[in-house]
Amino acid sequence: MFARRMKYENSSVIIYRDKWLAVAITAGLGLFFFIGGILVLRALADPNAPTLFLLIFAGVWILVGALLLSYLPRKTAHVFKNKGEHIIVVNAAGVTLNETLWGTSRYQSWDNIAEIILAESFAEIDTDSKAHRGKEIILLFKPEFLPSFNQIEYMNSGIQKTGEDRHYLSSTYTEEKNGELQRLLSHVVPTSVAIRVLKKVVFDLAAQKDSYELH
Repeated sequence: MFARRMKYENSSVIIYRDKWLAVAITAGLGLFFFIGGILVLRALADPNAPTLFLLIFAGVWILVGALLLSYLPRKTAHVFKNKGEHIIVVNAAGVTLNETLWGTSRYQSWDNIAEIILAESFAEIDTDSKAHRGKEIILLFKPEFLPSFNQIEYMNSGIQKTGEDRHYLSSTYTEEKNGELQRLLSHVVPTSVAIRVLKKVVFDLAAQKDSYELH
């Protein structure tokens, strides 16, 4: 998503976004929310408009836009220092998945990870929805892994469950060839962690079933 690239640097495999694109996305989203909120306020001139709802809606949009724009200078300095916006960083210590919009990170050591799956197609099915996210790097935790934090921390961690009740983390990855990414990962991932390239992965929460399709 949004032109992700890949490089090997400082003994780490890094999937990243070009620095100018990263800045442009944040600036664009900030302006979109801020201007959108202003336009909603203008709709209050209509005497038939739901005043309270529009005020709340506009206030939230303006606040989000203002926060994004105020964060822009710090983000710009950060991505230029790193020569890009790091999305996934894999090294001998573990894996870091970065939430790029606000700059938060989710780190996991290799002690908790059973395998890395590079899926060319990934889908998650729930009782009332189906999410298809295309290419995905999936960190599948060991069966005995139990997150040691409260419910709010668990939600913020990004950790999810498969249809068969396994914990995992995932992120969309670069459009580079799977073989090249697998080769680079083999230099930094410990031998105790398997690396698999699969054609399709489906986590079916409704049926409590997972499926893994080989090439």
